[in-house]
Amino acid sequence: MDGACTDGRVLRAMAADELELVNEAGGLLRQTLRFCFARFAADVEAFFGHCGDPRAREVVFPAGFSETGLPHLIVRYNGALSAARQQELLQQAHSIGPF
Repeated sequence: MDGACTDGRVLRAMAADELELVNEAGGLLRQTLRFCFARFAADVEAFFGHCGDPRAREVVFPAGFSETGLPHLIVRYNGALSAARQQELLQQAHSIGPF
């Protein structure tokens, strides 16, 4: 996850029924994650994110991410990966630093 943000001015400018539809669909971040998972899951072994924002965490964990045990680093593995492969990918992601 590179990052996510929304423009509050745009959201406030939306009609109530439009905003309701966005919220019923899980919000903009969850929709973006769903798109990325559907579009790229076949091409990657895992999605990693750097997430410390409490509001974002409320969205990303129900979307499929989980804790890694490292501060702010979260992961969503695609398919059945061995524990060794998961650890290898985790170390690669961690070596990048905050992203």
